[in-house]
Amino acid sequence: MERQANTLQYVNETIQAGCEFIQLLGGESVDPVHTKRLRDHGVRVNYCCTNDASMLGRLLEDGVEFPLVDRVGEMLKVADKHGIARLKPSSK
Repeated sequence: MERQANTLQYVNETIQAGCEFIQLLGGESVDPVHTKRLRDHGVRVNYCCTNDASMLGRLLEDGVEFPLVDRVGEMLKVADKHGIARLKPSSK
């Protein structure tokens, strides 16, 4: 699984290996069929990287759970529009 990408082969290898997470990357979108398959097998879906608000919206709609971004303030507005609850930091 050295070639992290956005392919069905990578998705299948991730599921077969029993991984808990996958990082998809590349392209303007992800295939919602792939993200559904991953989530059906208990794999959490991460995507690297975007700072484009419209692309982030598509990624969230297509099943990405953890998009990696640099422009957090701007991207939080997109997350809010998609009903994604904000986490509250806690200190222990």
